[in-house]
Amino acid sequence: SIQFTELIISNGPSATYSVRRDCGLAEAKVRISASGLALPLSFSWSASGANGNTAYLPAGNYQVTVNNAIQCRPLVLEVLVDEVTRSSASLQVSAPVCPGDSSGTIRLEPPGSGDLTLLPLPNFIPDVLTGLPTGEYQLIVRDSTGCEVFRQVSVPPAGPVSIEIAGAQRVRLGDETLLAPASGPDQNFVAYNWTLPNSSATQNFSLSLQPTTDGIYRLTAVTDRGCTATDSILLNVYRAAPRLYLPTAFSPNDDAVNDVFAPGVGPEIEAVTKWEIFDRWGNLRWALRGENWWDGKDAAPGVYVYYLEALLIDGSTVALSGQV
Repeated sequence: SIQFTELIISNGPSATYSVRRDCGLAEAKVRISASGLALPLSFSWSASGANGNTAYLPAGNYQVTVNNAIQCRPLVLEVLVDEVTRSSASLQVSAPVCPGDSSGTIRLEPPGSGDLTLLPLPNFIPDVLTGLPTGEYQLIVRDSTGCEVFRQVSVPPAGPVSIEIAGAQRVRLGDETLLAPASGPDQNFVAYNWTLPNSSATQNFSLSLQPTTDGIYRLTAVTDRGCTATDSILLNVYRAAPRLYLPTAFSPNDDAVNDVFAPGVGPEIEAVTKWEIFDRWGNLRWALRGENWWDGKDAAPGVYVYYLEALLIDGSTVALSGQV
């Protein structure tokens, strides 16, 4: 006869364990992952009431014996279930630096206390979510114990940044006016850029102007945080009677009082371009050459007629006539 014998050589089973504690529960789920020959495997726990490869246990130290079908070399596995740790982590929300940008953050404090993920994103990242505009966000917070909770968080808007141009909006031709920025409190502007109607630009804090035409003046200001604010003003230049004054009499007697017939001009007068003096019979007695005014020394006392033209700073001309 022939006798067949099966010889099984076993080093015994191998096993690891994992502990997961659901949020708010005192007991943790302990799961044994085991492998080996001579299946099935059996599990014997030191904790009463526990059986199989999964048990729900409070904090403590436990042993589980993992055995195979032939009871060969059983494995005694030491299992530790930690005490419940209450996380002291909190969410810290920061608004964007400047209005309209995406620099808001949601941060888990203290650092290293857990992970975050925005919904519906599946992946957790450590500690902080960045690049967020103002708005409402839904996220999951997972602390160091594996506890996951849902949170809805609002990222507030950035503080307002505004600038205003202070100055008159109407100015008489020839007059000067000042445009300067006026900002609210707690706004530290560090740079100013003006755009003028003729498209030129200047980086002065304020503008001292003698405008000749209507135009829009724009100001862009930058804070120390890199935020920008803008404002504009429409400046209207109105024209009144030109400030061009001529005396009605003069006395060329070299007493240093009213010795010449000279005009008084306002700031809107660029230059006197033509000036002629006639006697009562229409004869030309004097004409402007350069800026030498009429001294009258070659004329007899009497009444004379004049005609004068002047160029204004806006390029237009005016004419004036009268008697002296």
